[in-house]
Amino acid sequence: MEISYRIENIEEVSYSLNFHLLNKGIDKSGIGFRIGHEINVQKETSEIFTTVYVFVIDQHNNTELASESVRATFYISPFDEVVKSIGKDGIEVSGSQLIDTFINVTIGAIRGMMVKNFRGTPLDGCVLPLIPMQIIRKNTTQKKK
Repeated sequence: MEISYRIENIEEVSYSLNFHLLNKGIDKSGIGFRIGHEINVQKETSEIFTTVYVFVIDQHNNTELASESVRATFYISPFDEVVKSIGKDGIEVSGSQLIDTFINVTIGAIRGMMVKNFRGTPLDGCVLPLIPMQIIRKNTTQKKK
């Protein structure tokens, strides 16, 4: 089976910066990142949507300094051969490598958005670290039972 896919769209869904806290000064060594993602599909248009959320946290007092979310839309063909089932607990796909690719593209996009948005702020130079795929993959696709 030959699979074809393409990026249809990448968009910044939301961005916020807590200027009140940032203007008080921050210790960059105490900055942490909380990352989440979701995958949605639209069978009618043969599209898969990956959304990645990042929250920048001051770990000294557990406060949110900034947040960012980015959504990417991918067209995939043949859709029914790749996406085997869609359920409330996730999707089952014929090969997780394709979903891994989509998530990695979205993470790269959010990393770039964060660098752009943080420029000139106290978070300038804070870069989202590389994330092992096995951590991201957990809960992305459901396993056959």
